[in-house]
Amino acid sequence: MLCRFIGEEEESVDILFEASKKAIDDSGVDKNEIDALIVAHNTGNFLANKGPVFHTVPNVAAVLKNRLKISNHQCHAYDILFGCPGWLQGVIQANRLIESGEATHVLVAGLQINRST
Repeated sequence: MLCRFIGEEEESVDILFEASKKAIDDSGVDKNEIDALIVAHNTGNFLANKGPVFHTVPNVAAVLKNRLKISNHQCHAYDILFGCPGWLQGVIQANRLIESGEATHVLVAGLQINRST
């Protein structure tokens, strides 16, 4: 688990990208073998230098999939708007996808933004 604070010059997706890239590299799985990408968060994409502005469309998982350059069109990417425990729900859903045979590799990322600007 990686925990980091977002900088003023960054977007939420920037830190999700870094963590996801590291997870993919550490796993040894080709990124195009990922069957599903689940992002749990409470805010959407927090935009750099915009103050408290959050974007939920397009969904964060789709933005992350694009940033990771995953070209597997069968890889579905979706968000869970769940706040703090969302990453755990993402792991539960990933497990269900794997157990049902619908997926072999699932990337789960979580993001919690608490900012007082």
